[in-house]
Amino acid sequence: MSQALRALLAARGVRVHAVLAGPVDTEMSKDLMVPKASPESVATAIFDGVARGDAEIFPDPAAQQLAEAWSNGASKVLERSYGALAASS
Repeated sequence: MSQALRALLAARGVRVHAVLAGPVDTEMSKDLMVPKASPESVATAIFDGVARGDAEIFPDPAAQQLAEAWSNGASKVLERSYGALAASS
């Protein structure tokens, strides 16, 4: 959905960011026995990603392991194709 909205709203000057976070140390994940990022570090990384204009924001170490695969994957290829199509109409 974020990819489609990004393509559709770009012409209006609206930026759409997707945050793809790994485990964050919150009440909801307290019983999950894996390394978790602090809420503060995730929030800071999100604001930094928005400031840089990142389309997708991977705000913690677990999520960052997926970043390269995501940016070179089929999903991003389709998004770029759709964005070009939306821009031309």
